[in-house]
Amino acid sequence: MRVCLAAGLALLAGCGALAQSRSLSAEAALDGLHKQYRGKLPNCFEVSQARRAAEEDADWLAHRLARAGWEKVGPEYTASLNALLYTLREAADNRDVRAGCEAALAVMRDVRIKRADCREFGHSRTNIPVEIEVKQGRTQVSDWEVYTLWLPAGDRFTTEPKRLQGLSSPARGTVPVPGEYELAAKAPCCERTKPVRVSIGGAQLFKWSLQVPQAPSPKK
Repeated sequence: MRVCLAAGLALLAGCGALAQSRSLSAEAALDGLHKQYRGKLPNCFEVSQARRAAEEDADWLAHRLARAGWEKVGPEYTASLNALLYTLREAADNRDVRAGCEAALAVMRDVRIKRADCREFGHSRTNIPVEIEVKQGRTQVSDWEVYTLWLPAGDRFTTEPKRLQGLSSPARGTVPVPGEYELAAKAPCCERTKPVRVSIGGAQLFKWSLQVPQAPSPKK
């Protein structure tokens, strides 16, 4: 997979360790996100356009989690909110404005997916079930490993992409929290699919199909 797939991005893995390494509660992390949205952000048109909606998403999510009870928010979900806040702060100070804007927009999209999932299924859902087919054209391809990578958190928590428990096809497993992910598959030998960005959340079961590169036609 592109460590290549992992460079500059982060997978939310080892969530227990992440939760212990961050001191902010879910409430404080969401409050920090809301304040950062209203404060310093990367200076680009897309972020300026998305700012107000992002504030509303963070505010809505905070109110919903507060009504449900902050004590019910688990460590995985709390760790993801901490990672999002750290990433947004890093993006605001990034001298590479374009990279900072892309990181900020990834955070905003991730929080929006969390809001959609919370509205549909209740507060702070974790271990989201996914089912990923691997196909060549219309034909199912067996025994490929499928990997997921949580996108928004920058490189603070970089690890190897997480492999789903089952092999294709379909490969079944879970991702830790609702949000923005990258999917890719790897053959037993060496072939790989192109990474695909997806939003996971808002549905009971996330389904997707990855396409295996077509073998070149034999020369006549």
